[in-house]
Amino acid sequence: MNYTVFSAHTIGKSHIRAGMGCEDYSGHYKDPEGRYMIAVICDGHSDPKCFRSARGARMGCEAALEVLKNLFENYQEDGEPEALSRFLDRKSEVSARIRAGILQEWNQKVAEDLKEEPITQAEYDALDTPQYRPAMKYYQEGKGLNNIYGATLIAAAACADFHLVLQIGDGIAVRLEGEGVYSAPLPEDDKEEMEGPASLCDTDLLSREKAFRLEIFPGIPQAMFVTSDGIGDMPLSVPLRENLCLFQRELLERRGEQTEGILELNEEQGKWLEDFISYYSRQGLEDDCCLGGFFDSAAAVEEVALSSEELDKLRRDLEQDRKEKEERYLDTKDKLQTALKENQDKIQKLCQQIDSLRQKTEKLEKQLEQERKESEHIRNVIERREKDYTKTKSDYDRQKNYIAEKEEAGSRKASGAAKSQEEDWPRLRVEELEGLENPETESLPEKKESEEGGEG
Repeated sequence: MNYTVFSAHTIGKSHIRAGMGCEDYSGHYKDPEGRYMIAVICDGHSDPKCFRSARGARMGCEAALEVLKNLFENYQEDGEPEALSRFLDRKSEVSARIRAGILQEWNQKVAEDLKEEPITQAEYDALDTPQYRPAMKYYQEGKGLNNIYGATLIAAAACADFHLVLQIGDGIAVRLEGEGVYSAPLPEDDKEEMEGPASLCDTDLLSREKAFRLEIFPGIPQAMFVTSDGIGDMPLSVPLRENLCLFQRELLERRGEQTEGILELNEEQGKWLEDFISYYSRQGLEDDCCLGGFFDSAAAVEEVALSSEELDKLRRDLEQDRKEKEERYLDTKDKLQTALKENQDKIQKLCQQIDSLRQKTEKLEKQLEQERKESEHIRNVIERREKDYTKTKSDYDRQKNYIAEKEEAGSRKASGAAKSQEEDWPRLRVEELEGLENPETESLPEKKESEEGGEG
């Protein structure tokens, strides 16, 4: 067999923003002797109640790889020509053993993990909210502890004689049968639409129909892909088929020199795989993504083939979509035209209001100019009055000073006349007064005459 087997997983953009780790996991195995190959993916639930789902996803991949490796090893040991027919005759028994084996391995790994690392108080505290407190108390009672590891599971495996596909929960397995024909080999779980996807932690996986889906097919397809719901989900869409076709073609273009046997991706192919799933991790819900599978390294990838029923459906869907868009367009056009008319009416009214306001503004501007002129006139009058007042005050001060000077001059003149008259009075010598008996009472003739003369 010239086949290449691969697997990869990456964290979603929403998990990065939320500070969460990647809860998807993937793994693959190629038999060193080139006899068989296995690809497995698991998708953690991203649910606070399943706070160890990243570990659960890793354990699911490990459990599936272990069980399927044992299955193919046992089959290869038979080596007889009738091995395939005997194997297919026991298909129901083999399927039951695979289901039971994987669940047993996974539950054992969960039990060992809980024993080595019991639930911490911090993990309980994260659930201590009204929404999750019932689950916290349930876990504290030691019940349903497998739920904290919940994850979905999809696997595909093949050897030269047969291939098998198994699935728990959502996501999708896609088979390329050749000539561009893609199919979903497993039925959809009826429970998904009503109660959400099944999980490795569910207790009814072995009793409920389609809970743990597994099919075994003779032969080997050109390619098998197993993807998480971050990339593809039921039903199998045309865009998903086209993208897987493109993905496989790009891998083949990067294969380099091929050797016989089962191969793994080279460095360039691995980079393309990482880019492919990283693209999906940034789209839509921005969820974690994982993709695994195997493909014929020597076969060319043909264009996606669609049945006449699918083409008819695409044509009907396209026509229906066109009609709906045309109706929306016409309806929107009518509404927009009505809105445009209303808007134009509003514009006209506003223009009229602006014209009216402009006229009022011009009138007010003229009135303003008149008031400014009047204000300037009043200011000029005030300035003239101030000048007149200043001149009047100056004249007043000058006249006042003049009058004061005159009064002062008159006063000085009067004072000078009085002084001159006093100097003209006769003065008695001291010796003349000594002969008087009572100088104070004795009248002085000269003085009296003088005084009388002064009064006359």
